Amino acid sequence: MKTVIVFLITVGITTLTFAQIAQGPASGSIPGGVMVNTGSFENIAVLSEGGPVPKRFFNDDEPAPIPMPPNMPPPTAPEGSNYFEDLSARGDLPPGPPPITIASFQGNNQSSGFPPDPILAVGPNHIMHLINSSFRISDKSGNTIRTISANSWFNTTISNPGAFDPKVFYDNHANRWVMVWDNQDPATQTAYFLVSVSDDDDPNGVWFNWALPANVHGSAVSGTWQDYESAGYDDQAYYITGRHFGFTSGYFGNAVRVLPKAQFLGGTPGPITWYDFWSLRDLVGNDVDGVRPSYVLSHPNEYYLAGPPNLTGGTYFALYRITNPLGVPAISCVHVPVTAWTGAPEAGQLGGGVGIEVGGSKVRHEVIYRDSSLWLAHPIAANGGYSAVRYVRINTRTNTAIEDVSFGASGFWYFYPSLAVDKDNNIGITFSRSGETEYAGAYYTWRLNTDPPGLRPTEQIHPGGGNYVVLGNGRNRWGDYMGSAVDPADASNLWFFTEYAPSTNSFATWVQGVRFAPYAGIRIYSSNRSVDLGNIEVGFSTDTATISISSIGTSTLTVSSIAITQPAYNLVNLPSLPANISTFDSVGFKVVFTPTAHGVVNDTITIASNDPANPTMKIPLRAKGFVIGHAQVGVMYSTSQTSGQLYSINVATGAPTAIGPFSLSNIEALAIRPSNKELIGTLSNSTGTVLYRMSTGFGDALQYTTIPVPSMRAIAFTPTGDTLYGATTSGRVYRINIATGDTTFLGANPGISFASLSFSPTSGKLWAGVRPPLTNKDRVYAINTSNGAATLAGSTGFTGQITPGLAFNALGVLFGITGNGTQINNFIRIDTLTAAGTLVGSTGLQNLNGLALRTDSLTTGVSEGSEGVLPGTYVLQQNYPNPFNPTTQIRYGLPQQSRVTLTIYNVVGQEVLRLVDGEQSAGFHGIFWDGTNATGASVASGIYFYKLEAHQIVGQSNATTSTFSDTKKMLLLK
Repeated sequence: MKTVIVFLITVGITTLTFAQIAQGPASGSIPGGVMVNTGSFENIAVLSEGGPVPKRFFNDDEPAPIPMPPNMPPPTAPEGSNYFEDLSARGDLPPGPPPITIASFQGNNQSSGFPPDPILAVGPNHIMHLINSSFRISDKSGNTIRTISANSWFNTTISNPGAFDPKVFYDNHANRWVMVWDNQDPATQTAYFLVSVSDDDDPNGVWFNWALPANVHGSAVSGTWQDYESAGYDDQAYYITGRHFGFTSGYFGNAVRVLPKAQFLGGTPGPITWYDFWSLRDLVGNDVDGVRPSYVLSHPNEYYLAGPPNLTGGTYFALYRITNPLGVPAISCVHVPVTAWTGAPEAGQLGGGVGIEVGGSKVRHEVIYRDSSLWLAHPIAANGGYSAVRYVRINTRTNTAIEDVSFGASGFWYFYPSLAVDKDNNIGITFSRSGETEYAGAYYTWRLNTDPPGLRPTEQIHPGGGNYVVLGNGRNRWGDYMGSAVDPADASNLWFFTEYAPSTNSFATWVQGVRFAPYAGIRIYSSNRSVDLGNIEVGFSTDTATISISSIGTSTLTVSSIAITQPAYNLVNLPSLPANISTFDSVGFKVVFTPTAHGVVNDTITIASNDPANPTMKIPLRAKGFVIGHAQVGVMYSTSQTSGQLYSINVATGAPTAIGPFSLSNIEALAIRPSNKELIGTLSNSTGTVLYRMSTGFGDALQYTTIPVPSMRAIAFTPTGDTLYGATTSGRVYRINIATGDTTFLGANPGISFASLSFSPTSGKLWAGVRPPLTNKDRVYAINTSNGAATLAGSTGFTGQITPGLAFNALGVLFGITGNGTQINNFIRIDTLTAAGTLVGSTGLQNLNGLALRTDSLTTGVSEGSEGVLPGTYVLQQNYPNPFNPTTQIRYGLPQQSRVTLTIYNVVGQEVLRLVDGEQSAGFHGIFWDGTNATGASVASGIYFYKLEAHQIVGQSNATTSTFSDTKKMLLLK
C-alpha cells in the first residue's frame, strides 16, 4: 500500500501544498463468478402503489456534516446569487412549447424495502428500473417484460444476499447492462458488492454475477463494510464508490474501486482484479462523504469523480481524476470554486407531520461527463427554510464552473435531483417536490444549451396524493436517489425515474421519457396515447377530454381528417381541416361521451396526416355507460365477493340468479334508498367507506360518494326518508346524511364487530348481524338508534356462521344469509322474537355479503315487471306450485295501468293477507305467498282462495272503472 499525495501549485484561486487525498492503491481479486439467465427466475407479482416495508437498517453512525471552518476557500459568488424562481410553482404557464413526452408509465413499485432507491438505465430497446428489492425489465412503451427479486437473483452468487442500494447503468461503450447492489452481514463481518453484467445489449437472457468483497482494502480485511455504493464507467473500466463503516459503529470515509472492464466482457464469469483507494479527502483534509463516480459518455483520457466536502455548507466541489485504470491507477484532486450554499433542510409537506429526509446537500446520483464538461446536481437551502435544486457544469480543462444555477420557489421543497444530458448538451433534472400546499410528487425541469442562464419552469410527472410519514430508525426516509439516463438509441431522448407519494404513507415510482429537440422531417404526436372517459350514467355526458395533436418534426405537419365511428362519442371544437402545424405548434379538440345504453363503448379517433411513418394515427377511446335503474319490487338482492356478481335470491328456495358483475373487488353491504328506490352498495377500507349506486339490471357499480368512516361493513336506510345508519367492524354505530356526507357518531359496542343491518318496516327497529371476533358468530342484536347500543336478541342457531346479510320484507319478516369465506351460504328466515333461524335453502354460493329488499310494497317474494309483451285482457293464472309448501307464486296480467288488490282468503271467507294493494303498470306481474298471515305467523294446512280485483285508471284525473275480478283456489300442504 502507498499513500497518495498531491503537490499542487494553483487550483482556481486556491494555492495548497502536499495534501493527502487518499490511501492506496491496493490490489485485490476473486477467482470468478456465476452465470444466470432471466428466464430461470420467477416473474414476481406487481404491487401497485403499496405501502413500504422497511429494509434492514444498520448501525452505520451516519456522519453529520460539520460546521464550515472560517478559512473556507472563497466562492465564485455569494449564496443565493444564482437563484432562479420556478414560475410554475405559482401557476404561471411555462413559456414556449413543452418538452415532447415520448413515454409515461408506472415504475417498479415492489415495496419490500424502503427507502425505495429508484434508479434506471436505458438501452437500445429496453429500460431497467430498480428499487430496493427488485429490478424490472420493460420496453420503452412501459410494457413489463419481467420483474425479478434481487435476493433470488443473487442467491446463485452468495447465500443470504440481502441485496440493497441498487445501481444500474447501460455501458454505451461496451453495449452491456451493469447492476451493482450492496450486501452486508454483521454476524460474519462480511460484505460484498454484488455485480451483474449482461452478455449483450438485451437485458433478457444471460448475465454474469460476481460477489466482490467490500470489507477489504484491496485484499486486506479492513474490519469495515461499504454502504451506499455507487457505480460509474468510462471506455476502459468500471468504478465503484462506497462509504466505509464499522460493523458495530464508526464511519471511516469514502473509497473508490477501479475495475478494468475487459474482464467482465469475456463471455464467461471469470476472475476479477481491482485496485482500491480509500479515506478520500479534499486538498485541505476535509472528508468528502458521498463521492459520486461519473457516467463518461465520450472519450477523455482520464476518469472523473466529484462531491462536496461533508460540511454544513460549501464554496467548492472536490473533483477527482483517476488515470491509468488498466495498470496501477493514480488519483488526484482539485477544488472547483462555485457559488456558496447552505445544506438543505428536511422537506415539509401538505398536512405537516415529520419532515421528509432529503439527505442534506450530498450529490445523490452519478455525475455526467460529455464533451469536456462534468454535470452534477444536488439540493441546497433556499430562503425561508425551503430547499432548491442546484446544478453545476464544470469545465474539466479549466477546473471552473461554467454554469451554476439554483432553482426553487417559496413554499416548496425540491429534493433528490438526478440529472441527464442529451447529445446537444441540453439537460433535464428530475426530482421530488413537496410544498405547504402539495404532497410529495414527481417533477422535472430542463434547459436547452442555447437558453440564457436558469432553468425552465417545472413540468409535472405525477402529483403527490397523500401525506408521507414512514419511519425507519426514527427517520422519515425518502429517496435515497432518483434515476435519469440518456437513450443510446436516440441521444436526444432523456428518461427519468422518480418517486412520489400516491396516498398516505406510501411511495410509488413513475417513468417518464422526454426530448427537447424536434425529430427530423414530419412527425405527428399526441400525448393522448389512449383516452378513457370513465363511467357515466345514461342520459348524462362526460366532462370533455381534450385531445392535442402536435408537430414534433422539423417540417410542417398537415392534418387532413379526424374521424370516429360510434355515435355515443362526439368531437367538438375541431380545427379547420386541412390544418397545417409548424414545429412544436399544436391544435386541439374535445371528445364527449353521451351513452344511450348500458355497457362499454370502444372507438378509435383516426387522424390522417402527411407523416410518412404514421399516416393514420389512432387514439383508442373507451367509456362505459351505466343504467342504474330502480330496485324491483319483491326482488331480494345479494352480492358475492367470490364471483364478483350481483344476485337475486329466491325467497322461497334460496336459489340465486346472477344479474351481472359489479367490476369491483367486493361489495360488502347493500341497502335500498327509500326516496328513489336505488340499490346502494358499500366498499370500505381503513380510511373511509365508498358508497356505490348499483345497476339493478346489470350488476355494475357506479361510485357515488365517500363517507369518512373506516371499515363500515353494514348499512341500512330507515324505512322512510333517506337517513342512513352504518356500523363498523369495531362496533361503532353512525347516523349519516347521505346527501351531505355528514356523520353523527352514536356509540360504540366493545367486542362486537358488525356484519349487517336492516330496519323493520313494521316496528322501526334496527337489527344487526355480527362477525368475528365474537365467539358466538350467529348472534343477532337490536340496535338503539339514539345511542347505538346493541342488545342481544338471540342466536340464529347456525353455530359458527356469521350473518353477513339481513333484510326485512314489507310485512316485517326478517331474512338472512349465513356463512362467509369458504362456507356455502344458506338463506334463512329469522324469528324476530327469539332470533332463531329457519333454513329456507342453500344458495350454493360463497362469500355472500349483503341482502336488500324493498319494503314499500306488500310483496313477500320476487319478480315484478313486464315480460316484454302486454296481455290483451286481464288474466289471473293458477298459482304454481299447487299444492305447495311453504311458498307459491301467483301471476297475473294487466292490459292497462290499474289499481290492483290481490287478497288471500280462508275457506270461511276471512281475509288472511292482502298481497297487493296499489297502482301497477300494464304488463305481467308475479308475487310469492309464503303461507303467512298479516302478522307474519304461519297459517294452517288447507284450502285457500286468492282474489284479484283490477280497476283500470282512466285519464289524467286517475278516475277508475271496475273492470275485472277473478278468484282461484289453492292448497297448502304441510
